Amino acid sequence: MASLVTSLAIVIKIARTRTVASEADADLAVATHPTVARRLTSKEVATHKTADSGWVAIGGTVYDVTKFIPVHPGGADVLAENLGKDIR
Repeated sequence: MASLVTSLAIVIKIARTRTVASEADADLAVATHPTVARRLTSKEVATHKTADSGWVAIGGTVYDVTKFIPVHPGGADVLAENLGKDIR
């Protein structure tokens, strides 16, 4: 479990709680201030379901788990089948 927590610590938290005027503004805010969160739609999360760009949502927070896929303790397939989904 400790290795799972350590591995999760390296994922990028893209998370929730801030509303912005446009997608371009959101991208600029995140690029300029990486700690600024932005709202993502389930449709946008669903587009990130590949080994090259794998996101999962857990309890309203979105994580980029791309680098975690090959080292997932349950195997890459377990994580891969949940990419682009909310896995509460």
